[in-house]
Amino acid sequence: MHFLETFDSAWAMRLGPRRHTFRQLFEFLLARKAQGHFILETGCAREADNWEGDGQSTIMFDRFAREHGGEVVTVDLDETACAYARSAVSPCTTVHHGDSVGFLHGMAGQLLRAGRAIDLLYLDSFDLDPSNPAPSALHHLKELCAIAPALGDSTLVVVDDAYHQLRGFRNERDEFVLLEDQGIAGKARFVAEYFAQVGIRPLFDGYQCGWVVP
Repeated sequence: MHFLETFDSAWAMRLGPRRHTFRQLFEFLLARKAQGHFILETGCAREADNWEGDGQSTIMFDRFAREHGGEVVTVDLDETACAYARSAVSPCTTVHHGDSVGFLHGMAGQLLRAGRAIDLLYLDSFDLDPSNPAPSALHHLKELCAIAPALGDSTLVVVDDAYHQLRGFRNERDEFVLLEDQGIAGKARFVAEYFAQVGIRPLFDGYQCGWVVP
């Protein structure tokens, strides 16, 4: 079965708000080239079958790499999560335990020396607190900065938990009246601001947001 057929039949309906953006992510990778993708992820799968909660990205990336001759590297600060991820993936995926920012900084140098390109950078390492989203959003910007020297050649950068922030009020009929869509927020707030300031528009904008680096 083709990978996208597996995605549609086995996973899509379990992914909740991530369903369409994950499909766009995989469609982009397959349109870019048929095989040999290098996927770099922060924040690995943490528990079995938690599809709508966490998205199970590591599991899907590993399956994609197996079918298309690629490689997945993921890093997580939670040792228990790393142990689960290692038990659930094939040799196509390497799971590292450690701080993602320091890890990505070191990885950037290794990739530059090896002349390797990143096809997908997937950022999802710092849990979002909706009442205080700034620490998570800042952490993901730090990750982008750490790996930035190794980006390019149409790298797709995706950040999870990237809902929009809205400003409005409730009227006398208890209806929400939207005054302003203040743009991408959540984990992706500062990453989105950076890309906007350098003139890179999102390839897709949903619960996950993705940008293609020129």
